[in-house]
Amino acid sequence: MFVVLVTTQNHAQKMWTLTDCLDYATEHNLRIEAAQVTKSNGKLQRQEAHQARYPDLSAGTGFSYNFGRNIDPTTNDFVPQNAGFNWRNLSTNILVYNGGLLRQQYQQALLTEKANDASIEQEIQDVHLEITLAYLTILFETERRRNSVEQRSLAQNQLDRVQQLIQVEQSPEADQYEWIAQVAQGEQQILANENAIEVATYQLRNLLNIDPEDDFQMDVSAIDAEDVQEQEDYSFAETYASILRVRPEVASFELTEQAAEKGIAIARASYLPSLSFGAELSTSYSTLANTFDDFGVRRVPTEGVFINNEAVIYEREQLVPDKSFRTPYGTQLEQNLGVGLGVRLNIPIYSRGLKKINMQRAENNLLLARNANQQSLKGLELQTQQVLADLRTAHRQYTAGLRQVEFLQNAYDNMEKRYELGMSNSYDLLDAQNRLSQGNNQLTIAKYDLLFRNKILDFYLGEELSGDF
Repeated sequence: MFVVLVTTQNHAQKMWTLTDCLDYATEHNLRIEAAQVTKSNGKLQRQEAHQARYPDLSAGTGFSYNFGRNIDPTTNDFVPQNAGFNWRNLSTNILVYNGGLLRQQYQQALLTEKANDASIEQEIQDVHLEITLAYLTILFETERRRNSVEQRSLAQNQLDRVQQLIQVEQSPEADQYEWIAQVAQGEQQILANENAIEVATYQLRNLLNIDPEDDFQMDVSAIDAEDVQEQEDYSFAETYASILRVRPEVASFELTEQAAEKGIAIARASYLPSLSFGAELSTSYSTLANTFDDFGVRRVPTEGVFINNEAVIYEREQLVPDKSFRTPYGTQLEQNLGVGLGVRLNIPIYSRGLKKINMQRAENNLLLARNANQQSLKGLELQTQQVLADLRTAHRQYTAGLRQVEFLQNAYDNMEKRYELGMSNSYDLLDAQNRLSQGNNQLTIAKYDLLFRNKILDFYLGEELSGDF
C-alpha cells in the first residue's frame, strides 16, 4: 500500500524528493542493473582479447592398462604381458605472427566496450527521464486534487448559503439542486485525482524497484509559479551542436561504427599466413620397465659358429644380472624425461569461399553501423526541433493560462458580489465558478507541461536531472 503525503504531515518519515528517487534508481532499477551486467560482459570480452595475445601453458597426464602383447620400454621388444602406462606432459604454444588478427580483435573489443559504456549511460538517463515524468505526474495530479478540493469547498459554501436563504424563505428550494450537484461533481473529481496519483505512484515504485509493502512517502509540495523559468533563448543550431557533444547515444553509434571497421581488418587478416612456436616437456612410466643389479661373469653357450663346415657350440663370457626389480616410478619419470620443440606455419590456400563470405559480412556490418549512426543523427535533429518547439509552445500556453486565470478570478469575484446584491442568479455564479475551475486546471496542466519540457531539454543537453525546477 502506498502513501503520498505533503511535507507538513509527517516529518518522522523520509520524504522522497526527485533527487532521492534518481539516486536510488541508479542503484536499484532493474534495467540499470541489467545494463551494468552488460557492461561487465563487455569488459570481459576486452580482457579475453587482450589475454589471447599471450602464450598458453597446459599440463596433462593419463593412465592406461593394456592386455595381451605390449612393448617392453627397456628393450622395445614385444612381450606377451599385460602392462600399465602413465604419461605426463607440459606444453606451450606461442603465436609469433597471424597477420595482426589478435591486435585488431583487441582494438575492436576495446571499441565495443566503450560503446557499451555509452549505451549504459544512455539507459541510465532514459530511466531518470521516466522517473522525472512519473514524479511530475504525481505532483501534477496532487495539485489538481488541491484545486478540486478548493472548488468543492467553494461549492459547499455556496450550498450552505443557499440553504440558509431557503430556510428564511428568501430563495426557492430549487436553487440548491445545482449546488448539490456541483458538490457531488467535486467529490467525483477528487476521487479521480486520487486514483491518478495512485497509478502514477505505482509506476514510480516500479521504476525504483521498491517493494509494494514498504512505506513510501513523497514530498509533493506545490511548485510556485515563479519557479518555472523561461527557456526560449536556445537556438536550434546551438542546441543541436551541444546535443551532439554530450548525448551518449551519439558516442555509442560512432564507436560501434569504428568497431565495425575493425571487423573488416579482422576479416582481411584471415587471408594472411600464421606462424607459431611450440614446446613440450614429457615423461612416462611403464609397469614393464625393470632394473637389473648384481651382474656377474658367466659362460654362456652360443650357437651359430661353424668350423670346417660343421656347426659347433662354444662358450663366451658375458655379464649376467643375478637379480632384477621393477624400476621405481620416480626413477622412470626422471629417466624418460624429454623436451620437444616445433615451429608451425599455416598458409591459407583454399577455404571453400568462407573467408570471402566473412569479408562480405564484415562490410555489410559496417554499412549497417553507418546507416544506424546516420539514422541516430537524423533522429536527434528531429527531436531537437520538437523539443524546442514544444518548450516554446508550453511557455506561451503557461503565460496565457496565467492571464486567463487572473481574468476568470476577477470575473468570479465580480459575479459573487452581484449575486450577494441580488443582481445575478445562482446559475450565473455557478457558471463563473466552473469556468474558474476549468481555468485553474488548464493552468496546472500548462505549468507541469512546461516543467516537463524544461526537464526534457536538460535531458538532451546532458545536464543531470534533479529536483531543482
